[in-house]
Amino acid sequence: MAILDWWGGAYYGGSYGFNYPVGIAFDGTHIWVTNPPGNSVTELNASNGAWVRTLSGGSYGFAEPESIAFDGTNGGCPVRRGI
Repeated sequence: MAILDWWGGAYYGGSYGFNYPVGIAFDGTHIWVTNPPGNSVTELNASNGAWVRTLSGGSYGFAEPESIAFDGTNGGCPVRRGI
């Protein structure tokens, strides 16, 4: 994944439905992106950029998720709310 316009670019909308993507993590197969205004985390296929799924809604308990990291052992990507 490359970011061509780091600051001031339009990193929202498009087919992924991002409002304001902030955090990113890579688990070896997928790219995980946080979207605080949408209270969601989107999983993308790293090999081709295809959408896999978007986790959102009350069942996940997201509250403006910003930070995300792959823990390397349990296959999970813990999510943290911004400060």
